[in-house]
Amino acid sequence: FEKSGIININLSNPLPSFKKPKKFTLDDGRYSFKKISYGKNYITGISNQSFELQPQKGLNIPNSLFNSSLQEKKYNKYINLVKNWGIDSIGLSYIQNHKTIDKIKNKFPKLIITSKIENLEGLNNIEKICDSSDVIMIDRGDLSAELGEERLFSSILKIIKAANKYGKPVIMATENLDSMIIRSSPNKSEIMSLGLSRYFKVDCVML
Repeated sequence: FEKSGIININLSNPLPSFKKPKKFTLDDGRYSFKKISYGKNYITGISNQSFELQPQKGLNIPNSLFNSSLQEKKYNKYINLVKNWGIDSIGLSYIQNHKTIDKIKNKFPKLIITSKIENLEGLNNIEKICDSSDVIMIDRGDLSAELGEERLFSSILKIIKAANKYGKPVIMATENLDSMIIRSSPNKSEIMSLGLSRYFKVDCVML
């Protein structure tokens, strides 16, 4: 705490572009804040709940747009670090357009590219992203935080439909079976969620 009563959380990456958000969240939408003010390198708000934030949890600002050039530099940096480890596939977070995928594939043609769809820009460009990608991954947490919970289900269906159209496998990142940490069997909501994933022809579910 500072004298002002504000808790400062340092950014590990530059803030994305955004337009006058009314709220923002931390940790895949788990903790919500009413926006108070924002600038080029900061955003402040009042938390809607008490919580203890764990390290390395992300910030989500609805309808954000990330700098593609900075993303590509970051992707290239990490791929160069691990390319000699014998990996054959890599996942790219917050993919927003097919051009980024094409550039990565031109530099690393042997890698299987899994594109993670996590924000509005990625959803808007889903057709071309599916065409360029090898695998599509739906991150429900970030997608929900970026688009709003009311748009999550319809957005997931749109992504799956596009991936199926282009014949690309779909991975669904979930929190299914968390209940089995303390239970011997899944709860009914998890059973329904897993059943829906199978019904919608999701190829792989990350628990």
